[in-house]
Amino acid sequence: MFSLIFVAYLCLFYLLFVSKLFPYASLLSTCKMLFQMSVMKYDIHQFMEADAFLGPFCFTLFIFLVVFVCMNMFISIVNHSYRRAKQNQIEDQRVFSFMINKFLRWLGNKIYLS
Repeated sequence: MFSLIFVAYLCLFYLLFVSKLFPYASLLSTCKMLFQMSVMKYDIHQFMEADAFLGPFCFTLFIFLVVFVCMNMFISIVNHSYRRAKQNQIEDQRVFSFMINKFLRWLGNKIYLS
């Protein structure tokens, strides 16, 4: 979802500002500027100079959708996965112990791990 929204904004900013702003002269530099904007390194004055309405409007939509919605969604997914992995840690240790015991038995070793 993040990639789809980011590519949509990449196309939007590139098509809107390709002829008006130098940092948006190519798709790669536009992508770089959008990543900088997503970590809150931006200059809003260049958007206002390029277009009085569309510049700040698109910038505001980008900040709300990408920074607030998508980044929070990404953080909550990572947090949920971390919590789930921590709960499965005990079960993973039992599976690992079982695998080691099977491997030792296969080698002919009589000592087993608990």
